[in-house]
Amino acid sequence: MRIKYLDRAKEVLVVNLIKAIVSMPFGEERAKYASRTRTLALILREIATAKTAIYDSVMPGYVARPAHLGLAQGVRPDAGPAASQNR
Repeated sequence: MRIKYLDRAKEVLVVNLIKAIVSMPFGEERAKYASRTRTLALILREIATAKTAIYDSVMPGYVARPAHLGLAQGVRPDAGPAASQNR
């Protein structure tokens, strides 16, 4: 993956890729990615190894904002959208 894509990827692509991968287990398609969290973590590790400066600048700020993941409304990642509608 690194040789084909990451080494020649533009910074904005890497930033968007990191954000998408971090959000996958919490988005509308969370059931699709629930069994793939380890794979997503391995991909993030590869990105962190190849593009350390970008990874280190994006992750703390993005992960610290729970609104991106639907957690600001008190929704548990495994509860689904119906849990927030019943409040």
